[in-house]
Amino acid sequence: MRHLALTSAFAALVAGMAHADTYRPECFAPAPDTVTIQYDAKDGPYQLAFVNGFAGNDWRIQAIQSAKAWAARPENAGKIAEFTVVSVGNDSAAQLAAIDNYIAAG
Repeated sequence: MRHLALTSAFAALVAGMAHADTYRPECFAPAPDTVTIQYDAKDGPYQLAFVNGFAGNDWRIQAIQSAKAWAARPENAGKIAEFTVVSVGNDSAAQLAAIDNYIAAG
């Protein structure tokens, strides 16, 4: 019964939120002087890299495991030639360098 009550309470909360006037599109608009870059879509397979700054806490570990699980899903795996995870520690310059290296490598 407790499970049913929690499920009903959650459903009521979600239904109430669906009608709430909380979405404000102006909050997601770019600044007036923003330049947008857009490229033509390319067909896969793709090379993906997840460059992580630090893997010493539960959230980061969960993020890495979730990314690996997503890449392994059958509907995604066929489109991915290579999926690499790199953790560089607490050095933001090393994280930027790792990202730059992947971009430079194509």
